[in-house]
Amino acid sequence: MRRAIPAIVGVFAALLAQAAPIEVASPDGSVRFQLTADAEGHLRYRVTQGGRARLESAPAGPIVDGVDLGLTATVGAPQTRELSEVFPWRGNKTSATNHCRAAEIPVESKSGVAWTFEARVFNDGVGFRYRVPGTGRRRVQGESTAWELPRDCTVWFQTDTANYEGVYESARVGQVPLEKEIKNQKRAVHLG
Repeated sequence: MRRAIPAIVGVFAALLAQAAPIEVASPDGSVRFQLTADAEGHLRYRVTQGGRARLESAPAGPIVDGVDLGLTATVGAPQTRELSEVFPWRGNKTSATNHCRAAEIPVESKSGVAWTFEARVFNDGVGFRYRVPGTGRRRVQGESTAWELPRDCTVWFQTDTANYEGVYESARVGQVPLEKEIKNQKRAVHLG
């Protein structure tokens, strides 16, 4: 029986991590951001527009002092608000608009670090950031965040990485060659 208790606790923790996803919609409701946790308890996000996936489910989380804060994280109730600002802008227009729904989502990692996942959902896109409070020396080593494009989307790329003015090509994301023969040279395709 003693061996079964840790297994039961582990299953229970995984079920808690898979709580209902948090969803934030844009002001017009067309763009939706979803934050959830997978079976291992790692934070994952997804973006849809008009019911169609724009970014498939992908991991999210900062890595601070060697700890992935998105792993085995517990998510709290979000504080949401709508922002609508107009401010002066330089460039091809004189003003810019910041109109979105913002959510500050409290997160606590398994290591006990409490931090905030902030998402802003606009009528034409989504942005998010991590706010990790603390004092003293800390080392931000990166993030486990990734993004995954839907298989049926079209991407534009070029293989001439020595010249930014090279010829661009397009293909479905699942059909982009990892290497391409160019003038008797193999070059890797860089998408990011």
